[in-house]
Amino acid sequence: MISYLARKILFIILVLLGVSFIAFLLTYVVPTDPARAILGLRADDQSVQNLRRNLGLDDPLYLQYPHYLYRIMNGNLGYSFVTNQKVSALIIERFPATLKLSLAAFGLTVVLGIPLGCLLALYRGRYIENLLSLSLIGGASLPVFFTALLFSWIVGSVLNLLPVSGYEEGLKGIKFIILPCLALSFYPIVVIACLTRSNLINALDEDYIRTSMAYGFSQWIIIFKYALKNTFLSVLTTLGNIFAALFSGAFFVEYIFSWPGIGLLAVDSVMRYDFPIIQGIVLFTSSVFIAVTTVVDILYSYLDPRIRFCK
Repeated sequence: MISYLARKILFIILVLLGVSFIAFLLTYVVPTDPARAILGLRADDQSVQNLRRNLGLDDPLYLQYPHYLYRIMNGNLGYSFVTNQKVSALIIERFPATLKLSLAAFGLTVVLGIPLGCLLALYRGRYIENLLSLSLIGGASLPVFFTALLFSWIVGSVLNLLPVSGYEEGLKGIKFIILPCLALSFYPIVVIACLTRSNLINALDEDYIRTSMAYGFSQWIIIFKYALKNTFLSVLTTLGNIFAALFSGAFFVEYIFSWPGIGLLAVDSVMRYDFPIIQGIVLFTSSVFIAVTTVVDILYSYLDPRIRFCK
């Protein structure tokens, strides 16, 4: 186990180093000068040069990256080019809203995805199963931003059932989170439903399931008590990856519904060429993704005794 954890930690460090280098290069791959973007097109060249010097953008890359790496290793993500606020403070301020949306979408994925997969497995080969599977797969093939716009237009504008923007704490904020939650969780629900259906179909063909059916047990009891338990490990792994993806992939949904989370902050920063915030968000979301997937890997190894940390 110690050897496994050591390899895992080394892998995480290497991945974070790669992410930090890619985030650092964002300043140089875009066709716009950050100093020019901050001061505007009418600023004179001398002012632009002075700002570049103050921001440290005139130093060569081999000097800038070690300074940048040393700074983030000490927990300093820098300051916003536009507002001069600490990047870490801005991310921490927006983090609860993104976490709330991600948890709500994850909960909806579990509550709807697994029972829907059980329903599809139970009615496999029938007309309703074929129609429902085709509808789900067709809907899941749409990009998340298109799904969000579709929900916003139909439910919010045409039917006028729910608000398409806004944010409130407590129970009053439930009406604002429904549409973003549905848009964000639609594709994961289909993924979990299809995965659960596939695993259950394989499990229902096992001898112990046929024996249970021969004893006259209800199909739902067989599915939830026997078949689903033995197929849950692969679903658990996918759920962990889905939660990490939900947290780091809510950018378009937050922007469309004006949800004040990290995604909306990232989109606004991209439009303003505020590179320290973009770099900080890339590092933060990557760290969350790596942490969640690592925890899932460890849980998977504990839940399945056939898996060992060291081979």
